[in-house]
Amino acid sequence: MLNLRLKIIEYIFEHELQSMYLLAPIAFGLGVTTYFNLSSEPQLTYWAISLAGLTLLSFLSFKFDKFFFTIIFITLFVAGFTSGIVRTISVKSPFVQDDDRVTWVRGRLEDIERNGNTAKMILSDLDLWRPDVKKFSAEYTPKNIRITVRTKIDDDIRVGNMVAFKAMLQPPSSRPVFPGGYDYAKVAYFRQIGGVGYAISPVKLFERTEPGLINKFEDYYYKKVHNIIKDKDLAGMVIAQITADRFEVSDELQEKVRNAGLSHLLAISGMNITAVTIWCFFMVRSLFSFFPGIALTHDTKKLSCVVAIFLGFIYLMVTGMPISALRAFLMTLLFFLAIIFDRFSFSLHSVAVAALAIMLVMPEQILFPSLQLSFAAVIGLIGFYGLYQEYFKKDRTYDRGIIEKIFFVFIATLATTIAASFATIPLIVFHFGTIQNYTILANMICVPIVELLLLPFAFLAIIAMPLGLEWLPLKLAELGAIVLRDVSYYVSEKKDSVTHFASLPNYFLWLVIGGFLILFIFKTRIRFIGVPLIITGYAMVFLPPTTPDFVVSESGNLVVMKAPDGNYEYFGAKRQSFALYQFISKLGSDKVEYKEASDECNKEKCIYRNIVFGKELTAGDCDGFDYLVNLGKDKITCKTTEVIDKDRLKAHGTHLIYINEKKLLAVDDLTTDRPWYQR
Repeated sequence: MLNLRLKIIEYIFEHELQSMYLLAPIAFGLGVTTYFNLSSEPQLTYWAISLAGLTLLSFLSFKFDKFFFTIIFITLFVAGFTSGIVRTISVKSPFVQDDDRVTWVRGRLEDIERNGNTAKMILSDLDLWRPDVKKFSAEYTPKNIRITVRTKIDDDIRVGNMVAFKAMLQPPSSRPVFPGGYDYAKVAYFRQIGGVGYAISPVKLFERTEPGLINKFEDYYYKKVHNIIKDKDLAGMVIAQITADRFEVSDELQEKVRNAGLSHLLAISGMNITAVTIWCFFMVRSLFSFFPGIALTHDTKKLSCVVAIFLGFIYLMVTGMPISALRAFLMTLLFFLAIIFDRFSFSLHSVAVAALAIMLVMPEQILFPSLQLSFAAVIGLIGFYGLYQEYFKKDRTYDRGIIEKIFFVFIATLATTIAASFATIPLIVFHFGTIQNYTILANMICVPIVELLLLPFAFLAIIAMPLGLEWLPLKLAELGAIVLRDVSYYVSEKKDSVTHFASLPNYFLWLVIGGFLILFIFKTRIRFIGVPLIITGYAMVFLPPTTPDFVVSESGNLVVMKAPDGNYEYFGAKRQSFALYQFISKLGSDKVEYKEASDECNKEKCIYRNIVFGKELTAGDCDGFDYLVNLGKDKITCKTTEVIDKDRLKAHGTHLIYINEKKLLAVDDLTTDRPWYQR
């Protein structure tokens, strides 16, 4: 057995040495993931000392290949783990107290998203005041707060201004709405948002500050676009390609784009950054060719790389540096640096370096879909292309004709869409519980349109604006936006455009991701170990799910029940709430209907199988039921019946009842004792 292990190790080091370097971000990421999945907070001192010792040991074992790589991987694992601890400590910020009292707020407007009559603001540099406690001391003042505004906002308020208003503030939620659902507690903690709430007075300008260059550019670009493109949705789609702001795109259209599987085309994705930097490179190099004094005496290729890097960085700043754009910029930066320093650039190596850089600075991003989807898409494209080159590509002895070139572009678009979809679908199913059934068809139409029409001409309009020539490029960009809008509406309104899935276990993701990484990273037959892992992971999607029969939200205002046909119906407020959206995405039902009140089932009292719930229950309702969900104010005690009341819901979060399994599960049962859950 020992000889067999040694032979396997020797084979790997002989044939897969180049691939070993690609395992570095995986080892680091496993360390980060392990840290965030602990049930309690570890001690930094212990792990920092361990990291220092392992780093020293790595240098000492440099000449021993087999031991060197093993120690390096362990060191990277510990480094990832330690980076999670350091990041968690470094972003810690106070939370406001939850006491339902009016707070006078003064702060700097960092960001604002408008949607109809509602706006969401992020404020920093806070000065908070309450009549009983006066001015908040520094230790009780959060770094940032998020405010929902339905009152009037002064027209001349801009990002960077100091604003003042009265609000109701409370700490961010300390738990997810649904087990395994969107965890705003983590998001708020790492964004240093220590309070959320809503304004109860008009938002007034307190102090005007001179807007920065980026804010001036955004205002300038908005005005120019709206002067040419009158339709607000179309103008918003063009603006979103440059600034990443989607607040002018209606909720309805954003939902249609999402259901068509085209959300990545409305957001600033890696495609935007890559395309813009490449265009800048070719445009600058073409401009240099008009100046023989420069073209004949300097390496214009390298000069163009420097200019493209600079302009790409400016574009990244304008977009607000979303993770997908940051990943693409880092990869493009490495590509251009390889040209500047006369080195060859390996695509997967660029992915590895970008992943390590992001996880080192923001390790928490590994938990969120944006980073996972971005890297999954690019790894899928590179990996599938590598397989194509190795096993399917044939050398041609002739030039393609025009018909063959068009056909080749069509096939290439289809292949890249399938590759990216195949790599990202598991993550989409896991995080959002849906698959857009026509996403490949929609992307085949819209990706070329966005790449060749919407994005380039939205960008070229920036160059044309100072000359007053922006009409033509913006009109061409508008045509691209029209196609994207119309395709989104057509695809999303088809009856079976979206398939819903119930929550999947974490090991589903580990199987699929692990399988793809093994398949794409290794070069020998070892890679095919990944195939059965991928197939097993995908097969889990089709297994019958175990979903709860009855769900009651933390507030008690929303109850969801499984109907006889397996779909769900909800009872409570008719308003489409965030909680309802989370329930739908995790229950796997494609149809959740509102249950109208009747004499047999209303807010006062309703019976569902062995559960009775309502606001007007008494102790007499205990008999004959396994569960009593008391949504009223009066306390009820039962001898044998499990009682779930508002105090219990508030203390432990959303409750799920599995009738056949005789199981009761609360969100807190799956919530760990970590800093982002502590209030």
